[in-house]
Amino acid sequence: MADVTDDDHAHDHSHERHDHDGHDHAHPAPLAPDDPRLEAVRQRLEDARSAVRPSGLAAPHASGTVLPGSIPGRVDVVVSRRLSIPRPHAWHGLTTSDGLAEWFGTIDSGPSGGTATVTMLAEDGHPSVDLQILACEAPGLLVVRMGDWTMEVRLDVDGEGCFVAIRHVDVDPAMVGEVGPGWEYYADRWLAAATGGDPTAVDFAEYHPAMAEHFTRQL
Repeated sequence: MADVTDDDHAHDHSHERHDHDGHDHAHPAPLAPDDPRLEAVRQRLEDARSAVRPSGLAAPHASGTVLPGSIPGRVDVVVSRRLSIPRPHAWHGLTTSDGLAEWFGTIDSGPSGGTATVTMLAEDGHPSVDLQILACEAPGLLVVRMGDWTMEVRLDVDGEGCFVAIRHVDVDPAMVGEVGPGWEYYADRWLAAATGGDPTAVDFAEYHPAMAEHFTRQL
């Protein structure tokens, strides 16, 4: 086989930008470091990296709804999540001290009726609040009065998991911008605990005040 000479290389390279139909197909010029298209790519990569947090969850977004309350001039705030665990497991996470402690706080007794005390572990100073059990229908419904708040939590079977709806009943409309983001925050802590993530990595600063408008504009 004959050796390929420099002239042969020069001849070959002179035609490397032509295809068989004789048209030019120039290689695209490299993007400059300050090209805005590069910055857009960098941003997409950063978004992809930050989409899943240490909590095991995607970046938070508000999804709750504001509905008419049972008292004139008051509203209900509803925040829902799908948990990929069976309903009895989710019920354990809601109604036992060790389960609730993973995402909300400890209780001094199980919700079998009467009253209890909840220590809110995710709040500064870990305040304690009196808890009165108004209804408990395992494993699908828990209604409690917590301090001045009335809460209803429903768990419905959804395939192999369950659908959870947290309903804060008869909220003062002036408080919706705080109550809504607060329950989005706690719902995501519960979701993180249920899926093996880290509830402590859920950052309240990402919920309030950023999510307040989502709720106030529904009034």
